[in-house]
Amino acid sequence: AGCVCNGGYSGTFCYTPPGCSGTVLPSGLCCPSGIASKSGDCCQTINGTAPFMDKAGACCNTKLDVCGVCGGDAIVIDAVGQCCTGVLDSSSRCCAPPSVVDECGVCGGGGSSCGLAASYQKSVDAGALDGWQTVGSSQWAQLKTKIEGEVAGSMGLAAGKVTVTSLTTVGARRRVARFARRLLEEIGGAAGGGGGGGGGGEGGAG
Repeated sequence: AGCVCNGGYSGTFCYTPPGCSGTVLPSGLCCPSGIASKSGDCCQTINGTAPFMDKAGACCNTKLDVCGVCGGDAIVIDAVGQCCTGVLDSSSRCCAPPSVVDECGVCGGGGSSCGLAASYQKSVDAGALDGWQTVGSSQWAQLKTKIEGEVAGSMGLAAGKVTVTSLTTVGARRRVARFARRLLEEIGGAAGGGGGGGGGGEGGAG
């Protein structure tokens, strides 16, 4: 049936004194806000802002960040649980200001770690591409575009991510296309988080 409170006390166990609409602190004092900190202090309403507790159990009247810190600046938690005030790199690790993530997904990188120089060999009909040696000619552009598309497709890259920089002959009947491919954000993920490294490969025509 519950307790019958006397003398104006209220609450389940008659601990709340007369006129107290909040909660009673361990000290026996009334806390009007009804929120007490871990240390037993009454959290006060400040400038009309109701109090609440942060992750440490302390009173707070400002915003909590993503890590529960009162007035903190963290906006994201990274892969290892670090409270981050910046953004995540390609490995989901915190990249805190003033550092920025480059196009390779590297925190503080210079955008060069995802470049890969390689070479590629391809056999083609020499007669059909007569004149390919002239840079900028339609035959040169045709062979260049063909190699770029085939290499990108074979590596699972988006169109435009492979660039042929030169064409030359290998042996008596081969043409080579040296290309450099730029690994952007999606390539950085495919390469294991935007790591550096350059492979090689020649693309030739015979």
